[in-house]
Amino acid sequence: MLLVAGQPAWAESLSGPRYAVTGGQLIVSLSLHNPPAREILERLKDGLKSEIRFDVRVYQKTTGIFRFLGDKLIGECHPAYEAQWDEFSNQFVVTTDNHHTYRFATARAFVAFFFSLSYYPTAIRLATDRGYYMLTSIEVDATKLAPPLNMISLLVPLDRHTTAWERTRLEF
Repeated sequence: MLLVAGQPAWAESLSGPRYAVTGGQLIVSLSLHNPPAREILERLKDGLKSEIRFDVRVYQKTTGIFRFLGDKLIGECHPAYEAQWDEFSNQFVVTTDNHHTYRFATARAFVAFFFSLSYYPTAIRLATDRGYYMLTSIEVDATKLAPPLNMISLLVPLDRHTTAWERTRLEF
């Protein structure tokens, strides 16, 4: 039996998660304070793919006699980007999880887009301000392997960076 220990939280932090609630829908913006841009750019130039996943979970604080059961999960979303270098056009290509493709001619423009999630409309609906809070985290997978090669990650530690969960009280 093979047991793999959980990966410790990465020392980097989020750049202050931002949010808005419009028509009851939660819209979030997340970015890394100091992203591993050089590492990702090197991997892409070597012909590998990289991935970033933004994790958002919204909870409602439980009060009263049932608070020992924990807070109620209202909703979660996990938008992701996959990046690669297109050698023929000399461009960085980013594909989102909803199949939109973006192309960047410069590394600076690519890094600015890849390491941030801007004004992302989640499917999370919120009623009035009732003690909600949001947990956010970002996971960067420097080398994304395609199935069935992704089973290698069980045996060999790959360069995966994960921030600690950051809690933000939602007020609207």
